[in-house]
Amino acid sequence: MIFNDCRVQSFGAEGEVPGICLIKLDAKNIALEYEDEYGQVVYTGQAEHPGHYVLRCPDRKGLATLHRMPGSSILEGFWREGDATGMWRIHLPELVDLA
Repeated sequence: MIFNDCRVQSFGAEGEVPGICLIKLDAKNIALEYEDEYGQVVYTGQAEHPGHYVLRCPDRKGLATLHRMPGSSILEGFWREGDATGMWRIHLPELVDLA
């Protein structure tokens, strides 16, 4: 499924940075896309376990995790780009069952 206009809360050294992203999600794969001051950012990854994803963004030296509990429309996890680290929470616009 493709989710446009997902609300993102990113927390890092600068504090909270809100934003919008696009999520492509199914039971096995995930892609997260957004724009920042340097251009388009794309993280892609796969499920390590149901609802638990590991993502990478080679262009930014990025590594991230996202987790979603059954019955939840929220993805939460950790991110690292180069030396910068933080956490993020992404609100899907609707609840979906990916089973």
